[in-house]
Amino acid sequence: MWDLTRRQRNDIFDALKQGGVEPAACEMSTALMSSAQHARKRFVVRHRPSGSRLTIRPREGSERLRVTSGVRDGPDMESNEATWDQVLSHIVQWAEEVAYVTETPDFWDGVPLPQVPDIMAATDPFVGSNAPFTPDEQEEIARRLDEVGQLVLDQFDLTSEELVAISRRLDHAEEASKRLGRKDWLMLFYGAMVSTAMTDGVPPSVIQTVLTTVLHGIAHIFGFGGPPPIISS
Repeated sequence: MWDLTRRQRNDIFDALKQGGVEPAACEMSTALMSSAQHARKRFVVRHRPSGSRLTIRPREGSERLRVTSGVRDGPDMESNEATWDQVLSHIVQWAEEVAYVTETPDFWDGVPLPQVPDIMAATDPFVGSNAPFTPDEQEEIARRLDEVGQLVLDQFDLTSEELVAISRRLDHAEEASKRLGRKDWLMLFYGAMVSTAMTDGVPPSVIQTVLTTVLHGIAHIFGFGGPPPIISS
């Protein structure tokens, strides 16, 4: 009977992390499917916070694997994969979508959001690019995120829980800059910070400061705005 090897199970673990989903938030289970000719295993990965699922199973009478996945408030996907690398690519794409719908609010849901006009301007398809960040740009983003984290600590009287929430979002944004294109990262960063106000209770004024400070500091990377300002300590 077909089964996943330990290496393949660990590959799935790594693919989830690559797509931005913490494996600790997921669970893997197996189920036995029976047909007239064979009994086959089916592996299910479930993302507990969102209820999103991904299933891997062998196709009957074929060496190929069938992968099906669904995301809450997102697309359903199905593919018949010829290689294990293609299976992993599907898992990464699923994890990226899970991370997006989990962390990004619906911008049309009527909740007042901080107004940062440059964000939407940069995501316009005629203005912004979704090219990957260069290593130098990744370093600059990381530096700006570190600086604004210190700025928040110095200038706002926040609880330890609020500071942890902001720090977690900034760390995730830094990691995401290494795998997302520019427009995708911009929207993830914007959504993550707004979510910090909506779900963690961080005052909107703090979120406004973080957004405007970071985005004005790296505006030149996206091709808008002037030279980056110096953040004083």
